[in-house]
Amino acid sequence: MSLSKRQADAQLAEIDDVVRRVKQSRIYRVAGDIAIVWGGLQIAQFAVFALAPDSHGWTWLVVDALGVGLTLLMLRRAGVGGGGGRIWRALGAFVLFYGFGFIWSGLIGHFGPREMALFWPLIALVTGFGYILCWLWMRRAG
Repeated sequence: MSLSKRQADAQLAEIDDVVRRVKQSRIYRVAGDIAIVWGGLQIAQFAVFALAPDSHGWTWLVVDALGVGLTLLMLRRAGVGGGGGRIWRALGAFVLFYGFGFIWSGLIGHFGPREMALFWPLIALVTGFGYILCWLWMRRAG
């Protein structure tokens, strides 16, 4: 059985489309797993706050460092970045996020404990909302 050039091109285009959708589903799966990990870490963090209210300083640091480490590990194990590019972008995003937050909360705002308790969850919420808006705006209908 022989195929014409047009038929072969059509079948290759179909294969490329399937490959693209599989890669996209892997990215969504990893993103969902990462969101679940961060949610579980936040629940554990608030449980520690309820049991030991004076531990807020070191608890934030430990939980956030654990979350960043687990996120990078999950991206690496999933292999969705191709050559580690996605891992470096994620690390850069974390550096920008925490750098922005530390500049505002420590250098510009001089926030106290009550302000810090509101600032970091709010900045995380706004960042997540921005990601959702970008996803809605930039994704292709398919």
